[in-house]
Amino acid sequence: MNISETKTIGELWEESRIRYSRHTAVSDEQGSYSYEEANVNISKIRAYYQMQGIKAGDIIALESSNFAGFWFAVMAAVTIGCAYLPIPPQYPEERRNYMIQNSHAAIMLNKTKIEAILSDTAAPVSETISDTLESPCYVIYTSGTTGVPKGVVIRQKWLLNLCIWNQEVTELDDSCSVLSLNALCFDASVKNLFTPFMTGASLIMNIANPADIQHLYAYISEKKPTHLNATPSVIDVLLEEAQEHDYKGVQTIRCVMSGGESFQKKQLAEFFRAKLKQLHVLNVYGPTECTSVTAYHVLSEQELTQEEIPVPIGKPIRKKKIFLVNEQGNLCKNNEKGELYISGEGIAEGYLSDPEKTKQKFVIFEGERCYKSGDICFTDENQILYYCGRTDNQIKLNGYRIELEEISEKASVLEGIRAVKAMFIDNKIILFYSAVQQYPEQKLKDLLRKSLPEYMLPSCFIFTQEMPLTERGKTDTTELKKLYDAFLNPQSDEKNNSSDTQNTEEPIEERIIRIWQKLLQIQNIQIGDNFFDVGGNSLKLYKMGKMLEKEFSVKIEPLYLMELSSVRKIADFISKKIQTR
Repeated sequence: MNISETKTIGELWEESRIRYSRHTAVSDEQGSYSYEEANVNISKIRAYYQMQGIKAGDIIALESSNFAGFWFAVMAAVTIGCAYLPIPPQYPEERRNYMIQNSHAAIMLNKTKIEAILSDTAAPVSETISDTLESPCYVIYTSGTTGVPKGVVIRQKWLLNLCIWNQEVTELDDSCSVLSLNALCFDASVKNLFTPFMTGASLIMNIANPADIQHLYAYISEKKPTHLNATPSVIDVLLEEAQEHDYKGVQTIRCVMSGGESFQKKQLAEFFRAKLKQLHVLNVYGPTECTSVTAYHVLSEQELTQEEIPVPIGKPIRKKKIFLVNEQGNLCKNNEKGELYISGEGIAEGYLSDPEKTKQKFVIFEGERCYKSGDICFTDENQILYYCGRTDNQIKLNGYRIELEEISEKASVLEGIRAVKAMFIDNKIILFYSAVQQYPEQKLKDLLRKSLPEYMLPSCFIFTQEMPLTERGKTDTTELKKLYDAFLNPQSDEKNNSSDTQNTEEPIEERIIRIWQKLLQIQNIQIGDNFFDVGGNSLKLYKMGKMLEKEFSVKIEPLYLMELSSVRKIADFISKKIQTR
C-alpha cells in the first residue's frame, strides 16, 4: 500500500484501521493491540480532548513514556488537527514548565492520566476526524544557545513527505514490524510512530528501561521486528549482546536505520556477515528544524565491512534541496567544505516565541527559504554528502543535540561562579569553571540537575582559580585542554573533590579501576567515585558489566550494577561472589 500525499493522517488512519482491522497495530511490554482495538483507545482519548475544550491547532503536551498508551494519545491529538509535544518525565521541573509555557500547550497528560482514560470502560468515544494537511503535527524542543531550549512546530504535510520517503527506502508493508529505539522526545522517533500504520505494518514500542540491554534483546527475540531504528551507540551494544547468542534473537531484522551521531561499523558488519549479507543498512542525517531526515545513504557491502571507507550522509530525501556555502557566501565546488543550508519540503517556519533566533537561522539563499544547519560538509564528484563538523559549539551525544552554551549559561548563574566554559573533549562534556571557592563535584552536578536533563550534565568539572584568556580577552580553550590533560594524568593520587582519596592496593579494586579507565578514557579514578559522576552512562554501564564478567567470571545484572556504582561496592560484591564459589 503506497502512502497518499493528498490525504491527512486522520484519513490514512481511517483507511488502515478498516483495511487491517485484525492486524497488530502496536505492541509494548504489556501486550499488543489490533487496528480495531487501537481505534477504540484512540477514540477514548480523542473524546477526552474534546471534552476538555481542545480545538484544532492546539498543542497537547504528553509525558513521553514507552507504552502503547502514549501512541494512542499521539494519534488522538493529530487526528483532530492538534500537535503533540513529548516531554520526558525525567526532565527537571524547570525545563518541563518552560516547554509547556513557551509552547502555550493547552493541556498536559502524564502516563497515569492516559491509563485512567483507557481503563474506563464507560468512557465516551469520538470518531470525529478534523485534521488537514496544514495542521500542526508535533513540537520538538532542542538545546538552545541562550540557556533555554528552543522549539519548532512541524506540519502534517511535511511529516507525510518523510513517511512516504521512509516507506520507499525501507520497503515497509503489512508484513513488517518496526521497533523504534529512538527516544520519544527525539525527532528521529516520528517516522517510526506514523509510517507503520500508513502501510498496515506494526509498531513495536521500546521497553520501559532501554538501558537494560539484556532485557531489550529478550524483548526483540519475542517481538521479532523486521525493521530497527536506533542511534549507533544503542545498535552497537545491542548487537554485542546479540553476538553472544549467535544472533538467534535478531534473525527477523532485515533493515537497520541508524542516525543521530557518528556511524559505528564494527558490530553492524559482524551482523551483516551473520545474516549472509541479507541486511539493508541506512545512515540518516537531519536537523529537527527540517522534519527529522534531510539526507540518507544506503551502505554498500564495502562501506559496511571495510573500516577505512568513510560513511557519507548521502543525498537529500524526496522534495529536499541542499546548498553548501563557503565563508564568502558562495556555493562550494566539489570537495570544498562549507556550511550546509537546507531547503524544500519540511523546513519549519521558525522557533516558537523566538523571532531573533528565527531570523538568524532561517534565511533566503539562491531564491529559496533555507535553514542554516551549522554543519560543515562537502560533496564528492558524485554529489554524495559527507559530514565534517560544526561551525559552532553544538554537539551530538547519544543521539541528542546539545548546545554547550546552554550548559555554560545554567552553570554561570550558580552562587559564587565567576566564569564557566563547557567543552566537548574525548566524547565527553567537560565543565571548566572559576569561582569564589571550589564546589564539591557532586553538589555542582546536583545543582545543574535542577535545570538540565541528565544527558546534558557534564562528565567532570575542572576548577581553576582564574579562567585563562587569550590576548584578545577570549577564553583560551588551548589552555583549558591542558588543564584537562593534567586532570587526566595527575602528579599525585589526590583528587580535589569529595570522593575518597586512597586507591586500594587490593587486586580486585585495581582491576576494576583499569576497566573503568579503559571504558571511560580517564586515568584519575578513586575507589569511592560514582560511575555516573566520572563519565558513565547507561550504555557504558552495560559494557562495564560485560567487561567485569569477562575479567572475574562474575555476572552482575545491570540494575544491580547501577545500585553498586562505585569501585569499592563492586569490588565487595565480586569478592563475596568469589568466596562463595
